[in-house]
Amino acid sequence: MSRRRSALAWALCLVAPSTWAQARPWTPAERSDFRAAVALVDGRRYDEARAAFQALYASTHDARILFNLAATAEAAGDAVGALDALERFAREAPPALLQQRSAAVESARARLSARVGVVRVAPEAPDLRAVVDGSPVETSALREGLRLNPGDHVVRLSAPRHAEREERVTLVAGATHTIDGALARTSALVTLRCEVAGAALRVDDRDAGRTPLGAPLDLAVGRHTLVLTHPTRRPFRTELTVTEDVALDAALEALPPAPAARPSPVVSLPRPRPPRPDTANGRRTTGWITLGAGAAVTVAGAIFLRAALQRIDEADEQLTRGREALPLCEAGMCPRRTTIDDVRASISAAEGDISKGTTGAVLSAVGLGVGVAAMGVGVVLLVRAPRPTRVVLAPWPGGLTLRAVW
Repeated sequence: MSRRRSALAWALCLVAPSTWAQARPWTPAERSDFRAAVALVDGRRYDEARAAFQALYASTHDARILFNLAATAEAAGDAVGALDALERFAREAPPALLQQRSAAVESARARLSARVGVVRVAPEAPDLRAVVDGSPVETSALREGLRLNPGDHVVRLSAPRHAEREERVTLVAGATHTIDGALARTSALVTLRCEVAGAALRVDDRDAGRTPLGAPLDLAVGRHTLVLTHPTRRPFRTELTVTEDVALDAALEALPPAPAARPSPVVSLPRPRPPRPDTANGRRTTGWITLGAGAAVTVAGAIFLRAALQRIDEADEQLTRGREALPLCEAGMCPRRTTIDDVRASISAAEGDISKGTTGAVLSAVGLGVGVAAMGVGVVLLVRAPRPTRVVLAPWPGGLTLRAVW
């Protein structure tokens, strides 16, 4: 059977009444468009017929038209388009229609599959993009295998930071062509991690910003020199060979404290010797002060001692009188204008005065002794102090001379 008669046989399935009708009946205009498309097939104007069937399918969504699209594409020599329409028909046709046409579908599928070639790509790259014969295609379809009609085709592969690759493929019906090999890297991302903020980065002697960087470095494949500097840290320098995306940790060590600056040499002049103190005058002055203080303490001690002894004598006489009057008062014969309580109070006061007087006498005696001792120390200092040196001008035969006297 010729292509024309095959396409007509496929198309006639749409005009026969059956139970496969769609939910919406066709309008008169749609039936007219269908008859016009069939007429184009009869006239072997297959490209125009395909366009007419595609427009009709867009308005009716009747799966039976897909069957005619497959037949028209095969008649036009587009085996890939025929297979695509046939597979859509298998997915969308009502079960009754699909069962009715199952033999024709399988026969056409086997026949068309033998007339197409397959292109498959193996390269892996992030965000891989593919263009076949100038039209973008899904990368997943190329990985699984993209059906193409036999003949020459151009496959262009590209990805960020990779060199674009173009393959010219000559496909043979029933064969599969696989594009192997990876896309060549042109650059890679280097993520620099540094805990010190504000460090200046230079890459290959060019400024590249300060840490923390807002985005990874996009460096060309090859060897690079990275230098990080900071005023308070040791510089960080590394040689990095870039072949793929990588993360780099940069540790900046703290600088040791700066050494103290050495003082400039200073020529020091000898200090003048201080004047020798006059030890004789110092000792004599100390002696006089000690003697005077000792005399004052001695006089004060003698005065207070005399007063204390006098107080003790007076209190002793008062105590004696009280003790003599107490037995008389107890016998009821107290002196005139005197009670026994007065006598007892007088005795108690006399005893207190004696106690205080005794304490004062002891302290006065101690002060007297200290004063006498201080006077003795002062006398010793005065006696042992050397005589001061004196320089006098004395006559000498033929003139005057200086004489030191000790």
